[in-house]
Amino acid sequence: MSLSIQAAHPLNGQGIVMPAGGFTLRIYVTMGDCGCPIGPGGRLRPEGFHILAEIFNADKLLQSVDMTFSGTASEFTGHVNPLPTGRFLIRVKAHDPETGESGDASWMFMVSPPTSVPAKDTKGGTDAILDH
Repeated sequence: MSLSIQAAHPLNGQGIVMPAGGFTLRIYVTMGDCGCPIGPGGRLRPEGFHILAEIFNADKLLQSVDMTFSGTASEFTGHVNPLPTGRFLIRVKAHDPETGESGDASWMFMVSPPTSVPAKDTKGGTDAILDH
C-alpha cells in the first residue's frame, strides 16, 4: 500500500507571484488504494507522519520544509520562504512509521516577479510605480 500526495494552491498547475514573506504550502495526503483520509481517530493518525517538502532549482536544494497536520482531514502545511523568480521543482515525501505506508510526488512551478503599474501621484502629479 502507498500514500497518495496531491498539491493544493499555489502548486495546482499555476505559476505564482512570490509574496514578500513567502507562502504557505498546502498538500493533501491520503491512503493510495482507498483514498482514506488522515485525521484524528481515523485509521491513519497524523501525529506520526513525517512529511518533508524539498524545493530545487537546477538540481540544487534551496529549502527543506517540514510539513505539519493543519487540523483539516488529510491537509498538511508548511511555510516556504521567499524564492527568486524562476522555475522550481518541489518534491514531497510522506512516511508513516507506524504503518510503513509511504509515498512521494513532485511538481514543477514558476515564480514570477511582481508586476509594476504606473499610478498617478495625487499630490505632485507625477507617476509612481506601485508593486503588487
